[in-house]
Amino acid sequence: MTEKSIHGIIYILHNLETDSKYIGSTKLPNTTLRLMGHYLASTQKSKQNIPIVKAMNSIGIEKFYIEEIERGEYRDKKELLQREKHFIMLYDTVNNGYNRNNSCRN
Repeated sequence: MTEKSIHGIIYILHNLETDSKYIGSTKLPNTTLRLMGHYLASTQKSKQNIPIVKAMNSIGIEKFYIEEIERGEYRDKKELLQREKHFIMLYDTVNNGYNRNNSCRN
C-alpha cells in the first residue's frame, strides 16, 4: 500500500439471543475499543434511535459478541467503507439485522 494508506477492520456485532447482526468498520487498532464505542453511544440520548443502540439498551451489551471479519490496509477511508458495504450486502444486515442502509453510515 501507499504511504497514505489506512489500517482498518471490518467487524460483525452479533446478537447472541436473536442472531441479528450489525456490520461496521473502524480505524481503531482493535474491536474491543470499537465495542466500547458502541457502549458509549448507547448512553447518549442523541443515539437512541440507532437500531444497534436500541438493541443494546434493550437486552444489554453482554448479549453481543464482536468479531473481526477483515483486517487490512486500505487506500483510503472510501475503500474501507466499500469493503464494509460489501459485507453489509453479503450478510444482508439491512433486511436481517441492524444496519439501516447500504451507505455504511448508520
